[in-house]
Amino acid sequence: MNSKKHLDYEDLLNLYKYISLGYSLEQVANLTGKSRTTIYRVIVQNSNFVTDLRSGFRFNKFVNCSNILECKSKGIKQCDLSCSKYKKWICPKLKNFPYICNFCESKPICRKAKRIFNPEEAYMIRKDRNVESKSVPNIKKNRIEEFDRFITPLIKQGLSIECIYACLKDNFPVTSRTVRNWINKKYLSVNRLDLINAVKREYNPDYLFKRKVGNDPLRKVGRTMNSYIDFMKTHDGRNVLQFDTVHGKRTDKKCILTIHHPISKFQIGILLDSCTALEVKKAIIRLREQIGDVNYFKLFRIMLCDNGLEFDLMPDLEIDNETGEKYANVFYTRPYCSGDKGSCERNHELFRYVIAKGKSLDQLTQEDVTSIFNNINSYPRKSLGYKTPYDAFVSIFGVKLVTKLGFYKVPFKQLTFKKKLK
Repeated sequence: MNSKKHLDYEDLLNLYKYISLGYSLEQVANLTGKSRTTIYRVIVQNSNFVTDLRSGFRFNKFVNCSNILECKSKGIKQCDLSCSKYKKWICPKLKNFPYICNFCESKPICRKAKRIFNPEEAYMIRKDRNVESKSVPNIKKNRIEEFDRFITPLIKQGLSIECIYACLKDNFPVTSRTVRNWINKKYLSVNRLDLINAVKREYNPDYLFKRKVGNDPLRKVGRTMNSYIDFMKTHDGRNVLQFDTVHGKRTDKKCILTIHHPISKFQIGILLDSCTALEVKKAIIRLREQIGDVNYFKLFRIMLCDNGLEFDLMPDLEIDNETGEKYANVFYTRPYCSGDKGSCERNHELFRYVIAKGKSLDQLTQEDVTSIFNNINSYPRKSLGYKTPYDAFVSIFGVKLVTKLGFYKVPFKQLTFKKKLK
């Protein structure tokens, strides 16, 4: 049996893959190294029932009601929302493995409630559940009260939690990070705004932005972060590009596709009319036409993408449509793990110096975006020995490629991040 207690993101993807291939429960258990009971719990506890409103009666709100045929025989054409006879119509096949409807042949025409399993969504559900289980203090109430009397006066004196922890560690029943979480959850009498470095805004523990999950998880099998780490053990890091998108207001249609070269810190910004997978794919195809096939195949060899829906079509770019040869490898970061492409995220901070979060991007043009990234790429970095990303990128790929990309170096005294650039 596998010694790991929990299934990680790659394990869930492999579980989904084995189910799609029609493996039996015993085969899946052997391949994953988990017991059959564990697999049952993972699937059932992390899947959702979905009602297809397009099937059944034309205006029927409860198409998955087990009494639908009886109502139809009585001439009822529309269900009442307060109908006392409503009973969820669950398929008896769900009692047996794989316990879900994802790959059922009758799924397109079935009127019953469908249990759908998505590995990315399951990963987030399990992650949230683990965080919630650890948020409640696991020590006695009188010990918390004693600790509260100890730390509250010190924090109100203006001392930071980390400083108190470093000097008086023996008085802490938990880590400094946990103490900060306790304050946010209001388990201690000290207020969050009493912290010396607290942002002066209200903390909302119920706020959680949920991103939509991908439509086809099978496309990410073999392209996870673990696969990327194994792949890079035998490949040159100079050929890696990190992909992400930058957004303005939630009502904006436009967004910016960023392509980051982590070795040189050089970053390309492309304005997209919409944040969709098709727009991202078209933008990269246009970039290939702009720089030529030779430069494109030289630059786009290893692509590490964010887990967003806008990158769902990236695997299509691994193969050249003209020759049928595979020239690139696409990988995906873990959901909600920005540290997997931390260098790219750091460059986004420089972009936010010019356009803060929450500001609209709809008024920008591609010239504006290129001007912003020209300044970012001309900003000296300590990690590069105070060389600029522009110079570091040129030393690897040559000045001709940078020129074809449409970028140039901005003199140091002309750099600015304080206003909209022209």
